[in-house]
Amino acid sequence: MGSRLNMLPVLLSLCVAVLPALTSDMAGQRTVIKGTLTLHSTKTCEGDVGWDLKQGDKYYPVITCRQGQCVVGPRFQNRVQEWRNNLTISPVLHVDEGLYILSCNDIDGIWSVSVNLDPQRSTAVIPAGGNLTIDLCSLDQVKLNFTQKGSSATETLFIIDNGKAFGDPKALGGVGVSVQDDIAVLSNLVQDGMFTVMDSKTGKMLCEVTFTVTGSGDHRDMSKASSGCSWSLSCVGSIVSIVFNIGAAVHLIFFFYPRLQSVIRKCWRKLPRSWGKKRPRASRRDQEKGETHSFIESSRGKGDPEFPRETRLRVGQRHSRKMTRKRHSRFKTIP
Repeated sequence: MGSRLNMLPVLLSLCVAVLPALTSDMAGQRTVIKGTLTLHSTKTCEGDVGWDLKQGDKYYPVITCRQGQCVVGPRFQNRVQEWRNNLTISPVLHVDEGLYILSCNDIDGIWSVSVNLDPQRSTAVIPAGGNLTIDLCSLDQVKLNFTQKGSSATETLFIIDNGKAFGDPKALGGVGVSVQDDIAVLSNLVQDGMFTVMDSKTGKMLCEVTFTVTGSGDHRDMSKASSGCSWSLSCVGSIVSIVFNIGAAVHLIFFFYPRLQSVIRKCWRKLPRSWGKKRPRASRRDQEKGETHSFIESSRGKGDPEFPRETRLRVGQRHSRKMTRKRHSRFKTIP
């Protein structure tokens, strides 16, 4: 019995040491990405103060203040302030979700609170074909999804990584995109709907923009009218071009025809007169003369010294008389 009473002070001291570490805000806090988070501790500390963020099994230093000098952790540079055991973070990033632990002097965890993040939501009204600015809420790789108004189907238009957008803008009627840091500007929007930005690694939604396009019907009608006008103008242009080419061809024909006609006439005059005319049929007498001539020419050759001209003439005359008798014999009367 005495030994049990002696152990009571020891147990009380342990409980006093452990209870501060178990003190926490069980309700937790919720905040919006890119918003401002302020943590009000229910515990006070007169000495050195330290804040840490716990995510799973990892701890990330937020801020440590000793003797009036504060050191900010790498993930929270230029975004955090500590004042009388209160912690303020602005702007809140999508990686700031987790358990925040307050330490005092050499005692760790005198107070803690769980912080959950909600996506940033906004609305916008733009004219047809106008631009829409979206805060991507992250510098890491994200997916930009689109949901048309009145539809539950979601389509990934772009994957944005390191300031560059990859995707098919034709999927939404030729939407253009330009990215600078964590800001994206979408252009040529003509449909009402909603854009959502999703973290590619965790799949969590970071921000949401619901937008309405004014005059979208008029814009479509204008697009159709402009396309119709462009088609009509192209047709008119083609017809004018054809007419112009025909006129130019006719002009060239009338311009060069007189010269071409004169050239043809000159060439025609230089041709022999017998060219192109039908030769008359030779008479029987001319044929006989031709046969006599050919006979004479075939006799030993023209100009043969062994066959003088007088001999050739006599042979020719003899052959001519023979042909004459032959011709007259055809008309001899049969008794």
